[in-house]
Amino acid sequence: MRTASVPTIAVTMGDPGGVGPEILLKALARPAVRRLARWVVFGDGDWLRRTNRPLRLPSQPCWDALLDARNVSLRWASRHRPCAASGRAAHRYITEAVRYIQNGRADALVTAPISKWSFVAAGLAAAGHTELLARLTRSPHVAMLLVSRRLKVLLATRHLPLLRVAASLRPEALVEDVRLLHTTLRRGFGIRQPRIAVAGLNPHAGEQGTLGGEEERVILPAIRLARRRLGPGISGPWAADAVFYDAYRGRYDAVVCMYHDQGSVPLKMIARDAGVNVTLGLPFVRTSPDHGTGFDIAGTGQANPGSMIAAMQLAVALVKKTGRAHPH
Repeated sequence: MRTASVPTIAVTMGDPGGVGPEILLKALARPAVRRLARWVVFGDGDWLRRTNRPLRLPSQPCWDALLDARNVSLRWASRHRPCAASGRAAHRYITEAVRYIQNGRADALVTAPISKWSFVAAGLAAAGHTELLARLTRSPHVAMLLVSRRLKVLLATRHLPLLRVAASLRPEALVEDVRLLHTTLRRGFGIRQPRIAVAGLNPHAGEQGTLGGEEERVILPAIRLARRRLGPGISGPWAADAVFYDAYRGRYDAVVCMYHDQGSVPLKMIARDAGVNVTLGLPFVRTSPDHGTGFDIAGTGQANPGSMIAAMQLAVALVKKTGRAHPH
């Protein structure tokens, strides 16, 4: 794995019809971002050039390290909406970027947003980036960590309907989530003794079982086991309506959340254009903007590149500190 002072980082274009191409171009147009690393872009050169015409951004740095990964016919007329062709294209960008890293040619991966609908339309099984990356790297357990300057949240379950969340929680999986988070906070963020709060699933963290039994049956046993293995910095289960404020004020370094919106909503409230998604458990660093494809604003020039820039900056920082984000 390359770990030079100026790392090489693979960047995927994301769904062609979304805001991914635009935020990528806007990020790479900033000299301060370009200087951080050698950015190798996996995408469609023609599509990026068309996207850039109304933006009129400096394009040369992007084209110098562009690896065209076209394997499908992309029609410019069908842009700014999800479709099977876009799903196949985005999938190809990711798979080729991962292969590039596995061959030792890059240190990390930054991914622009994809459309799960497009993946489904293309007949692809993976539910999203996290699941696809886990399969491509044969990683047995991965987790989604959302990062902002003042709040970090790990999602114990990701893209599941609420009806399935409670039944999917397992003590052993929660312990592994906490372990990955603990390791990442120490080695990736330099926190010597991480303070990790675990949120409850039910209102008021179940009120000792009167408002639901998941805290007593699943979450509390996982916390006790994690404390035995990792130390006293793991606590909970805490009521979700209070724990995020405490974390925001600095009482905790991160919060483990039981379902997607429980953690994503508070983070996006405080860091809508600066949040970063980090995948824990992979053999390399992977970051992504903490937002979706934005089909409603794609092509209008309104897409804010802030989250993409933050993802690129964090990828570089993690590589420099650890060589990879999440050592096992």
